Amino acid sequence: MTLTGPFGKRVAMYPRPSPAEEKKRIAYFLNIAKFDKQLGYFVWTKHRPRVRVGERVGNMTTGGYWTLKFRYFGRHIAIFEHRLIWFLHTGEVPDEIDHINGNRLDNRISNIRNVSRHINAKNLSRHRDGRLWGCGWENNGWRARIRNGKKLVHIGRFDTEIEAHRAAIKRAQELGIKTPKHV
Repeated sequence: MTLTGPFGKRVAMYPRPSPAEEKKRIAYFLNIAKFDKQLGYFVWTKHRPRVRVGERVGNMTTGGYWTLKFRYFGRHIAIFEHRLIWFLHTGEVPDEIDHINGNRLDNRISNIRNVSRHINAKNLSRHRDGRLWGCGWENNGWRARIRNGKKLVHIGRFDTEIEAHRAAIKRAQELGIKTPKHV
C-alpha cells in the first residue's frame, strides 16, 4: 500500500503486525540480542553479517526514535526499542507508547507508558512548550479551559499562570477527565 506523504512523495505504509506476529518477531530477536541492564540498551549476542557481538543494536530514525533492525526469515524488520522494552517488562504488546518526558531516546521503563492515541497526543511537545496544562495567555490575563470530549469548558480568567493551571486540574478532576501525566 502506498500513500502520498509530505511534498507529494509516495510513502510505503505497512500495517502494524498483529500482536501474535509481533510476539514471534520479538522472540526471534531475543535469540540474537539481549537487553544489557547496565548499558540500558540492546546488544548483539550472535555474530551476524556486518555486526559484532556486544555492539549496540539498531540506529536512530529521522523521527528521533531508536529502532532495532534485523532480518526475520529473509525480511527486513524494524521494531521500536521502546515497544520491545515495554514488552520485556510487562509481557504485553503495547498499543501505543508515550514518552512521559518527551525525550524519544529515553526508554527507561519509568519514562514510558502504554496509552491510547488520545492521551499520547496530549503529551506532544507542542502541548508542553513552556505553558502549563489547561491555561494560556489571552487579553492581558491567564485563561483556564479544558476539553471535555468535543466540548470546550471555559473555567475562568486568573492573574497568574499557576492559578489558571490549578483551576484547570481541579475542574478536570471534578469532570473525571484524565490529565496528561506530566502535569
